[in-house]
Amino acid sequence: MDYDRHILNSNDVLRTSWKLINKELGKDHKNYGIQSVNINGRSTSDHQIIADAFNKHFTTIPDMINQNINANYCLTGTSVNNQNKPSSSLKRVFQSPFPSIKYHCTAAKEIENIIMSFKSSNSCGHEEVPTKLLK
Repeated sequence: MDYDRHILNSNDVLRTSWKLINKELGKDHKNYGIQSVNINGRSTSDHQIIADAFNKHFTTIPDMINQNINANYCLTGTSVNNQNKPSSSLKRVFQSPFPSIKYHCTAAKEIENIIMSFKSSNSCGHEEVPTKLLK
């Protein structure tokens, strides 16, 4: 009924109909992105500062996990046949050693060289951007 009302009250029935159809299909083109973020008690809308804050947060997660595992290990006491060691627990869960994550700075030129090394094609990856467009 709401859609009927929108269509009947519109000046351009076809355009309004397609807007409603695209909205239902999840192709609503409104930008609902983050406009600002509160970082350490200060609100910022600078995209570089926001990106750096998210990067810092997600790169510290492995260290936090490791600290929690070590803290739990200390609380459980000594291990019997190494069964309570954090590394033993991770090996049982992941079936392989837990990798350490190391990040290094990347230059824009390095990223450009990687993108330019891609084969030019119209096929898309999971992000639905053709390689030709990316290049």
